Amino acid sequence: MYENLSDIEPDIISKTLELPDGGHLVFVDYAKLPHVRGGITNLLRFNVEGSRMWAAETIESGDIFTSMELNGDSIYAFT
Repeated sequence: MYENLSDIEPDIISKTLELPDGGHLVFVDYAKLPHVRGGITNLLRFNVEGSRMWAAETIESGDIFTSMELNGDSIYAFT
């Protein structure tokens, strides 16, 4: 899923945070994601070149992230 930032259709991005290193945190509107069986995340981290570094996993199966924020060097994501 979404190996590059350019792969994400702009209309499904709910929020983007630019990070100090030039990378981005991207929060995707889960309701607009294509149906994928077996779980999917809606919080992704891309480096300055636009390549995906990681996709956050929720603690509970079936949960989705509802919001995110950056506080200093810490990322807070809520389900």
